[in-house]
Amino acid sequence: MKRKKELKLIGFEREFDMETAYEMIPKFWDEVFQNRMSNLKKNGFVPSDEIEKAIIENSIGEFGVCIEEENKKPKFKYMIAGKYDGGSIPSGMTVFEVPDLDWAVFEAIGPMPGAIQSINTMIFKEWLPNSDYSIAAPINIEWYSNSDMASSDYRSAIWIPIKK
Repeated sequence: MKRKKELKLIGFEREFDMETAYEMIPKFWDEVFQNRMSNLKKNGFVPSDEIEKAIIENSIGEFGVCIEEENKKPKFKYMIAGKYDGGSIPSGMTVFEVPDLDWAVFEAIGPMPGAIQSINTMIFKEWLPNSDYSIAAPINIEWYSNSDMASSDYRSAIWIPIKK
């Protein structure tokens, strides 16, 4: 368990259905990166607009965030995000404040999206039901390292807010 202080995240947000999330969220990542990152790479990572500037300045893509809203189940919001330290919020992006919480952190090693999806399934089907913990807030955070996501030794993690 790790205590993490409040964190502000900025990114692209979309609503997903629990039943199709494992299929549709990777498509959302592909869409964001094909539309935005390919242009940034082509231009030598020199931003051509406010959104590309925000992607670079906030390391958009370091986090994936699942946000459940009680009245929307079985749907939830998902953000492709980075740390937000202030500044303008471009149209099409949102900011989300993660409260100061205790987190269980589960490391995943292997290519995406399979490695993170397997850990996620294990957490909610095996670990959580058999632990002394419950979910402290209706969110969880995926962390992604900055390396080759197709590599067999790629590192990522899932953070689950917990309480006894």
